[in-house]
Amino acid sequence: MLAEGFVVKGHEHKICKLIKSLYGLKQAPRACCDKLIEHLMELNFKCFNIDDATLFVKKVGKIVVYLVVFVDDLLIAGNNESYIASIKKEN
Repeated sequence: MLAEGFVVKGHEHKICKLIKSLYGLKQAPRACCDKLIEHLMELNFKCFNIDDATLFVKKVGKIVVYLVVFVDDLLIAGNNESYIASIKKEN
């Protein structure tokens, strides 16, 4: 059954597809996680395990940075503090 307000005569079989997840919906955390993964990939991080996107690694020469995602927290570790600080400043 369609909700009142979405019924268009002659097009009752069509559905409304959301382009973006809305805050409070079940899929909102997944959309947030997808956006984070997309941004990390833009920063040249590599996903350690694509099936469980929680560990990301970035290598630049001898510099290695590990980024762990857990729910809504991030843990960043590596062997160069100034490089980690520059990553934190990225938008």
